[in-house]
Amino acid sequence: MVMLISYDLCGVNKNYEALYNTIRSFPKWVRLTESAWVIDTSKTCLEVANMLIANTDDDDRVFVGELSGQAAWRKVMCGDNNLRAMF
Repeated sequence: MVMLISYDLCGVNKNYEALYNTIRSFPKWVRLTESAWVIDTSKTCLEVANMLIANTDDDDRVFVGELSGQAAWRKVMCGDNNLRAMF
């Protein structure tokens, strides 16, 4: 299933690479904005969220939600064709 990941790493000296590596471990992923990604996985939203939370601090925010249906965008970091390939 295709999912949206969004996060805020609050504070200073955050380990973005650990979080990025977790997201990039999924078979298909694209980065939409600085803190929003789309992945394709057979895992549940809770499983994905728990994987991400394991690489964040207690003051950080994480959201994972299923995507279905239509989408619209402008100037995503991954490029239009890469995002279209996710749906």
